[in-house]
Amino acid sequence: PAGVETIGQSAFQNCTTITSVTFNEELTKINSYAFSGCTKLNNVVIPSSITSIGSYAFNGCIGMTGNFVIPTNVKSIGNYAFNGCTGLNGKLIIEGNASGTTIGSYAFNRCNAITALELGEGITSIGERAFYNCSGIKGNLIIPDTVTTLGTQAFYGCSGFNGTLKLSESLTAIPDGTFSLCNGFTGELMIPDSVTTI
Repeated sequence: PAGVETIGQSAFQNCTTITSVTFNEELTKINSYAFSGCTKLNNVVIPSSITSIGSYAFNGCIGMTGNFVIPTNVKSIGNYAFNGCTGLNGKLIIEGNASGTTIGSYAFNRCNAITALELGEGITSIGERAFYNCSGIKGNLIIPDTVTTLGTQAFYGCSGFNGTLKLSESLTAIPDGTFSLCNGFTGELMIPDSVTTI
């Protein structure tokens, strides 16, 4: 309802009969485990007012399908926020915030039906295994220049990428296993001079 600004921790966890939810434009936070395990939830639109998505917020929501947008006001995507959302089968767009957006560890782990990924300017860090085994993503991987850190195995097993890989000009290191088993790239590999450790 109007006026709700926060959805609390575990508010609807494991409510397996929920099929859709409509958020108001005053909502700013979806806390940890809020909809975790809501396996039939299939109609989720994150409103532009949201600034934070908690850890495990939509963990295991396998019914979510289609394209999915994380809007520009979101500054924090928690660890495991969308872990195992295997039904997401369209383009994932993370717009990024001018003040900085962080993508937590395992945030989209095993979301293996996503077909395309667009990372916006303003994203500053991509956590460990954030996109682990997202093997359905095709096309280019362009990591925006605002990204300063990549977690270990951030894109491990993303074998569907078949275009160009361009890394952020702000990176100084590529951690272990970051692009391991990403064996589909056919375009350019652009590693900036700022990178000193691979």
